[in-house]
Order: sequence, then C-alpha cells, then structure tokens
Amino acid sequence: MNYFSGTSSRRGLYVTLSRVEREHRPSGFTSETFTLFGNGTYKVLALELKRRNQKKMEALETYVDRKKDKIGAAYLSGDHKLVSEIVGAFSA
Repeated sequence: MNYFSGTSSRRGLYVTLSRVEREHRPSGFTSETFTLFGNGTYKVLALELKRRNQKKMEALETYVDRKKDKIGAAYLSGDHKLVSEIVGAFSA
C-alpha cells in the first residue's frame, strides 16, 4: 500500500525514470535538479517477485545499463509504451 497515493502496487523490481537538469556554473560548479515523485517521473514494473532476489536485481541492473541509451531516448521522446516494452522484455 502506498500511503501517499492510497493505491496498491505489485511487488517486484521496478525501473524508475526521471529527468535530470544539469546547470554548469562559470565557477566550475555543476548543479543537478530532478523530481523524485509526481510529474516528470515514470515507473515501470520490470519483474514481479514475491520476495527480494539479489541475483535478479543484479541481472536487471546489467540489462538496464546495456539498454540505457534506448530507454532514455524513448523516455525523453515521451514514448512510455516503448519504455515499457523495452523494460518488459527483461522478464520475457
């Protein structure tokens, strides 16, 4: 149960995407701004699990790392269906 939204989510491994804006200052300082919850974030269930599984977590991390350019491009273009397909292919 999500106490903030009042909804239930399936248990498992999720991939959450959010835009990061970087601002490079003349002093050499770089600031990053991003949204944790709400608008601008997208959460996709990659694999439903009954309990924590370290091996599958590591496998998902490797998979997402290999596909990050493709996932990022689809997310930035607003094609959430394609993001879901790419991430969903992990469990296939």
